[in-house]
Formats: sequence, structure tokens, C-alpha cells
Amino acid sequence: MRVISLLFLAAVLVTACSDASKESFTGSWQMNLEGDFNDIVQIVIDEHNKFNSNHYAVVQGNSMNIEFKGSVEPDGKIFGIISIEGRAIGDLNGLLNINTGEGAWKGYGFSGTWNATKKK
Repeated sequence: MRVISLLFLAAVLVTACSDASKESFTGSWQMNLEGDFNDIVQIVIDEHNKFNSNHYAVVQGNSMNIEFKGSVEPDGKIFGIISIEGRAIGDLNGLLNINTGEGAWKGYGFSGTWNATKKK
């Protein structure tokens, strides 16, 4: 009986931990881009740890739709593609924890770093 109780407790803990890590990134994040392009972008991570956010910015005097699309692994590794007007122009990668994150972004002829904070 004691073995069954310990197995049940272990199963509950494993399930709770996997659910917590799976949902810990879900929500709205403020991502601060710095480098050759400086801006603040809002990223929303869904319950499947995926994001697809649009951001309108003025680049070289032109208003453009910049799309950030990607995913977050259960361990917090984030990877995304940056597109302008539907054309992939770069990528971002880094690491998130429950409330903050940081990484790098790069594209054709430009690059920089980013840091993010989860909005409450």
C-alpha cells in the first residue's frame, strides 16, 4: 500500500510540474529590442507556447507591419522569425524564465539584443 501511495504522489508531482512549465510562459510579454533597430514589441504567447504578433513601426521613413512568429520550448528556449510585409528578414532566439527573458535578434545587415518582461 505504501508503494502505491508513493507512486501516486510521484505521478501527481510529475503532472503538476509538467503542467506548470507548459503554461508558465502563456500571456502577454513586453519585448524591448535594442541595436540597429530600437523598439518595444508586445508578444502574446498562447497555451501551446506559440506566438504570432504584429507590430507597426516606421523603418527608414516607411510605416511597415513587422511580424514576430515562433515558439517557446518547455525549458524556455525561444525561437522566432521576423518578417516585414510577409517576407522573412531575420530571426530571434533566447531564453525565457517565468517572468523575464533575454536573447538576440538578427537580420540582413542588422542585429541586436532583446529583453522581455511578462505583463501582470
